[in-house]
Amino acid sequence: PPAPLKPTHGAPDAYLLDFAVRRMDTLAGNGSPFLATILTVSNHQPYYIPEKYRDPDKAEWEQAVAFSDDALRQFFAKAATRTWFDSTLFVLVADHGNANDNTYPLSLSYFHSPLIFYAPAFLAPQSLECMASQTDIFPTIMGILGLPYYNNTFGIDLLRESRPYTSMMNSSGYGIIGKEWYLVYLTDSGKKSLYHYRDGDPADHIAQHPD
Repeated sequence: PPAPLKPTHGAPDAYLLDFAVRRMDTLAGNGSPFLATILTVSNHQPYYIPEKYRDPDKAEWEQAVAFSDDALRQFFAKAATRTWFDSTLFVLVADHGNANDNTYPLSLSYFHSPLIFYAPAFLAPQSLECMASQTDIFPTIMGILGLPYYNNTFGIDLLRESRPYTSMMNSSGYGIIGKEWYLVYLTDSGKKSLYHYRDGDPADHIAQHPD
């Protein structure tokens, strides 16, 4: 409906997530399992910030995040009252982080994004300080659900496996990051560089470690 649409990305998070709960009620109504995917964009530029969340003492992106965060809070408060809540696995992930760290040619903070598996009825709270990739989401979901599946992706089940390195890319190039080293390849120039990122070392070590 046109009423809630705003001149940015369309439906703001609060409306979209409220709509999603009602749609999930319909999907769950026939008693079969369902898959629902929701793309929220209110904290993506250009921002839509309702008056309630505007704060002149905060940056615009912080105001937008406050709105999105509260919309998620309301979503989970409503979902928790539904019969399908205890048998549902919720997965929250961002497409990328904020590129506010320019120590290296490809910003590490741009590739640092949250990944949360939430199912309080059957998943105990824990925090994993392991290396992970968006490719790991599918096999980890299937492992949590305990269903048989074919994994023809580069992903692993994060609760049962670990990875020595992972890869990432954007329009500028790609990176390979391990437990100590960060290799960057820029596609336009063809330049390779190697960094000991664990120490925040900005020096390029590719000449010393060509292998």
